Amino acid sequence: MTPQVWFEQWCRAERDAAAAVLARMENGEMRTYATDPRGELLDVSQEMIAAKRSSIEEVDAIIAKIDAEKL
Repeated sequence: MTPQVWFEQWCRAERDAAAAVLARMENGEMRTYATDPRGELLDVSQEMIAAKRSSIEEVDAIIAKIDAEKL
Protein backbone atom coordinates (compact mmCIF):
# COMPACT_ATOMS: atom_id res chain seq x y z
CA MET A 1 0.00 0.00 0.00
CA THR A 2 1.40 3.35 -1.00
CA PRO A 3 1.51 6.23 1.47
CA GLN A 4 -1.08 8.10 -0.62
CA VAL A 5 -3.55 5.19 -0.49
CA TRP A 6 -2.96 4.74 3.23
CA PHE A 7 -3.52 8.48 3.83
CA GLU A 8 -6.75 8.49 1.80
CA GLN A 9 -8.10 5.50 3.71
CA TRP A 10 -7.10 7.08 7.02
CA CYS A 11 -8.86 10.37 6.09
CA ARG A 12 -12.06 8.55 5.19
CA ALA A 13 -11.97 6.45 8.37
CA GLU A 14 -11.23 9.54 10.50
CA ARG A 15 -14.14 11.43 8.93
CA ASP A 16 -16.53 8.52 9.49
CA ALA A 17 -15.46 8.16 13.13
CA ALA A 18 -15.71 11.90 13.77
CA ALA A 19 -19.15 12.03 12.12
CA ALA A 20 -20.36 9.20 14.37
CA VAL A 21 -19.10 11.03 17.48
CA LEU A 22 -20.67 14.28 16.27
CA ALA A 23 -24.04 12.56 15.82
CA ARG A 24 -23.89 11.27 19.39
CA MET A 25 -22.90 14.71 20.67
CA GLU A 26 -25.77 16.38 18.81
CA ASN A 27 -28.23 13.84 20.23
CA GLY A 28 -27.06 14.65 23.75
CA GLU A 29 -25.55 11.20 24.31
CA MET A 30 -22.12 12.71 24.92
CA ARG A 31 -21.59 15.87 26.97
CA THR A 32 -18.38 17.79 27.57
CA TYR A 33 -17.70 19.68 30.77
CA ALA A 34 -14.95 22.01 31.93
CA THR A 35 -14.29 24.01 35.05
CA ASP A 36 -13.85 27.75 35.18
CA PRO A 37 -11.10 29.41 37.27
CA ARG A 38 -13.41 29.43 40.31
CA GLY A 39 -13.98 25.68 40.02
CA GLU A 40 -17.53 25.93 38.68
CA LEU A 41 -18.57 23.14 36.34
CA LEU A 42 -19.49 24.39 32.86
CA ASP A 43 -21.19 22.53 30.01
CA VAL A 44 -19.03 23.23 26.93
CA SER A 45 -20.79 20.72 24.68
CA GLN A 46 -21.83 23.29 22.07
CA GLU A 47 -18.25 24.51 21.71
CA MET A 48 -17.03 20.94 21.29
CA ILE A 49 -19.72 20.24 18.68
CA ALA A 50 -18.53 23.27 16.72
CA ALA A 51 -14.92 22.10 16.97
CA LYS A 52 -15.86 18.59 15.82
CA ARG A 53 -17.80 20.01 12.86
CA SER A 54 -14.81 22.13 11.92
CA SER A 55 -12.45 19.16 11.98
CA ILE A 56 -14.86 17.13 9.83
CA GLU A 57 -15.00 19.98 7.32
CA GLU A 58 -11.19 20.07 7.18
CA VAL A 59 -10.99 16.34 6.50
CA ASP A 60 -13.77 16.64 3.90
CA ALA A 61 -11.73 19.30 2.11
CA ILE A 62 -8.69 17.01 2.06
CA ILE A 63 -10.81 14.14 0.71
CA ALA A 64 -12.27 16.40 -1.98
CA LYS A 65 -8.76 17.38 -3.04
CA ILE A 66 -7.73 13.70 -3.21
CA ASP A 67 -10.84 12.89 -5.27
CA ALA A 68 -10.15 15.81 -7.63
CA GLU A 69 -6.59 14.60 -8.21
CA LYS A 70 -7.92 11.14 -9.17
CA LEU A 71 -10.00 12.57 -12.03
